[in-house]
Amino acid sequence: MRKNKNLKLIVISLTIFFFIILGISLIDQSEKSNLVMSYDFEDDEIGAYPNGFVGVLRDTNYTRVIYLDEIHGQVVEIRYLEEPPFNPIIGGGMEFNALFGLTAAGTVEFDIYVLHAKRIYIDICQTDVEYDYRDDIAIRMPLSTTDDYIAIMDDEGEYERVKSFSTKVWYHFKIEYDIEIGWSLWIDHVIESHSLPFYQDPPYMCQLYFATYELGQIFYVDNVKITLEQPSDYIYPLDVYIPIIILISLSMVILFYHFKSSKLKRKTTTKRRK
Repeated sequence: MRKNKNLKLIVISLTIFFFIILGISLIDQSEKSNLVMSYDFEDDEIGAYPNGFVGVLRDTNYTRVIYLDEIHGQVVEIRYLEEPPFNPIIGGGMEFNALFGLTAAGTVEFDIYVLHAKRIYIDICQTDVEYDYRDDIAIRMPLSTTDDYIAIMDDEGEYERVKSFSTKVWYHFKIEYDIEIGWSLWIDHVIESHSLPFYQDPPYMCQLYFATYELGQIFYVDNVKITLEQPSDYIYPLDVYIPIIILISLSMVILFYHFKSSKLKRKTTTKRRK
């Protein structure tokens, strides 16, 4: 009898150990090589939301691929012309964003064209679950309706003007970042900021985010290119919690089965003795 009990304990221990290894293997591990993602939207369906992009929280009904002209071809149009139904959690606004792998360093490029002098938010940041504006790469275009400058958030959390802004002009942005060093910005191939430290050190970057909260604003985005140069060793909390939950659940099932089986055997033995 004791040998059977010991054997069961060994089987249970090995099973739990197996699921521990399985849980660890579920933790996301980024590939240790550069990854380049390019989007020119020429193959997307006109009138549809662009492939490979998501609207995480705010309304995306007025974000779509359009044919602009012979020079630029198809681009993404983001319009905020109508207030969505009131939502106390997410508020208003219109957004357009791309999620990519967790990285410690990378390069992001895009072209943008703004029709009205109303603020556009351009951020490179973390997931919305862990969002904190203080560790973002934050660009505002223009800074406000009365301040015709493109501005960036500096290492003191203040907005610093870097270039004068005009509506109805295409701008090319290039951003290089390294969470250990800072980030640099080029606008139309001219460097505007070099190795600017973050206001608050980010754990990783994984999202390019465009948004407007100014009713009546329209802007276009084209030629998005994201190069992931260095995977981050940051472990996203859900990657840990899910395997742990699976492990605990399976362990409880196994222990419950063992307890029930032992109890049933005791009852059977008692009946036999009677």
